[in-house]
Amino acid sequence: PSLVRAGEVVTVFAEGWTKYTGSHKSLSWVAPADIVAGYVSAEEPWPSIVAEVTSAGWRAHTVLSSVNGDDLVGVARNPTSVGIDNKVFLLVGNYSIKFDTTKKAWQTFGWDIHLLVGEATQSISSGQSELIEWAAPVSLLPRIPQKFKSELKEFVGGGGSGIVTGDGTIVFPLMAKNQNGYPVSLLAYSKDKGSSWVVPKGVSPVDCVDPRIIEWGNGRLLMVTDCVFGRKVFELHDMGEKWTEAVGTLSWLLTDAPTDPYGRDYLLGSIITANIEGNDLILYTQKGRYPPGERGAPNAFYLWATDGNRAFHTGPLSVDDLDNPALVNTLLYSGDALHLAEARGVGANSRIYFSRLTEELVLIRFLVRTWERVDALFTMSHKPTDGLVGFLSNTTIGQKWIDDYLCVN
Repeated sequence: PSLVRAGEVVTVFAEGWTKYTGSHKSLSWVAPADIVAGYVSAEEPWPSIVAEVTSAGWRAHTVLSSVNGDDLVGVARNPTSVGIDNKVFLLVGNYSIKFDTTKKAWQTFGWDIHLLVGEATQSISSGQSELIEWAAPVSLLPRIPQKFKSELKEFVGGGGSGIVTGDGTIVFPLMAKNQNGYPVSLLAYSKDKGSSWVVPKGVSPVDCVDPRIIEWGNGRLLMVTDCVFGRKVFELHDMGEKWTEAVGTLSWLLTDAPTDPYGRDYLLGSIITANIEGNDLILYTQKGRYPPGERGAPNAFYLWATDGNRAFHTGPLSVDDLDNPALVNTLLYSGDALHLAEARGVGANSRIYFSRLTEELVLIRFLVRTWERVDALFTMSHKPTDGLVGFLSNTTIGQKWIDDYLCVN
């Protein structure tokens, strides 16, 4: 899913799959998919949102529809969104699947990537059914240099969310395949609020998928990708013209290929930045084990907060069961509220869950104030705190020291 705020409206985007109902033999991957959106008020108390969404009158709206014919079905994939003021920018990859009556087989064709721009029209309290007014989709393929298109194909959004940098640049993560069919990650950006778009020539190594992008530490653009040789972090120079592996950066996110190719076990759901209590933080969701210390594959998503030195986690936010595993999620911090949209389940049993992480945000605020307080104590004693991860003092519980920063207990 993708999660964004524009004006007073929080929007959750997802792929809406339907069943092929034509006369030809259907395969598991032959199914039409639209992009649908659910709208809720950003300012309403959470009980009011729950009452609204569970009422008989609330429904999701189709933002980008696909054909569902006998010989032809359309598929829209990987909604990726960014919000600026009252506007929503939504990137969607799409293609068609046609039944070849001569070969008696389904074939994919017509890959494209579309940008949709929506505007929050008025207050959500008006009761208006369509709270976002959408312009017609525009293909981004003409904005991609021809040389680039001869080397890459099947462009789609990276999924989740893009970012708006400190200078107002809109940045979207993308994925594509090279001519040998191997996936790569890349980006697209606009410096004029969406009037024009640039796809720089820099790309990740092959077999790097699910890109997540953040701006961190004096305007550095960082891309986190899940690669066949483990999860990697890249720094993007000149707005993505050149990529270098950022060795040692966000090292707590990294995984090694022999034990976790593509980061599938310790799955990274979402990663964003937020300024909380005047401090710049990275917030991310990642799978771990529940209950803690149990053996077996990670089965629960936890929420992590870090200032780049110290990292603290809370949760779990969700715990898998056999029929309802959590596969991916996305975070949104806006208007002093933290929201989560999460996809759970497989196939016809898949669902999108939406929650406001109120208790978790209260804990993060307390955590940040604690870090500031302990830093101040060290500053008074003229001891450096830059890079300090934890401090074990005389405070104990039983035979265990307690970290004053609450991070390495």
